[in-house]
Amino acid sequence: MTNQIKYTKELLVLTWPIMFGFIGHMLIGAGDVFVAGRHSAEVLAAIAIANTMFILVYALCIGLMISISPVLSKERGEGRNINEHIWTCLLYGTLISVGSFFLLRFSISFVPLIGVEKALVPMIRERKIFCVN
Repeated sequence: MTNQIKYTKELLVLTWPIMFGFIGHMLIGAGDVFVAGRHSAEVLAAIAIANTMFILVYALCIGLMISISPVLSKERGEGRNINEHIWTCLLYGTLISVGSFFLLRFSISFVPLIGVEKALVPMIRERKIFCVN
């Protein structure tokens, strides 16, 4: 039982920045909803759709970045030096972030095609261009 507590503490030490990052992102979205809800239902709908589009790309990128950990863990477990992989990991992360940037910008073109009310399209496009959180 003491090993489980020890490992849990170690895991929490490693993951607290990630947890607070996700909590911060959720709070930004909640703040958007609270402010938009006081303005109008149309603005609230536009922000909800824009945030959903962002979350889809965000989740895809996190899934791709998570794939680095098992590979490096396997290398380290086999006694290999993982320092030589740092540039590959940095290049991989950079390519994913640049790709996600263009994917988000390109997704703006599809807003009218997904069946959104025509009055919401300009607001969604404005939200996506100027305030991607």
